[in-house]
Amino acid sequence: AVFGDIMDNPVLQSSYHEAANDVDRAISETVQAIQQNRNPQNPAQLLRLFRFPSQYTVDVSRHEEVFETTVEIMKDHELAPDMTAEVVEAVLSLSGCEQPPITCEDMCFHSKYRTADGT
Repeated sequence: AVFGDIMDNPVLQSSYHEAANDVDRAISETVQAIQQNRNPQNPAQLLRLFRFPSQYTVDVSRHEEVFETTVEIMKDHELAPDMTAEVVEAVLSLSGCEQPPITCEDMCFHSKYRTADGT
C-alpha cells in the first residue's frame, strides 16, 4: 500500500515524465545531428560518428539516464518526498531499471572482479 501511495505522488510522476522527455529529446537531437552530418569535415566530427553507441546500448543506458535525471529533478522540488528506499525503488520501477541478480557460481571470475557496488 505504501509503494502504491508513493507511485501516486504527483511530484514523483511529474519529475519522471520531465526526465523521460529530457532524455528522449537529447537522444533524438544527437541522432539527428549525426544523420545530418554524414560527411565529417574534421577529426572531431568523424570521431563523433564512430563513438555513437549501438541502438541496444542507447536503449539500455536510457533507463539509467531517466532514473538519475528523475532523482535530480526531484531534489529540486521543495515538495518532493524524502529519498527513502521506497521512493528510490519507485523511481527505479518507473524508469525501467532492473537490479540484476548477483550470482556467485563462477568463483574464478568473482575472485578477479568486483561488481559496481563492490561485491
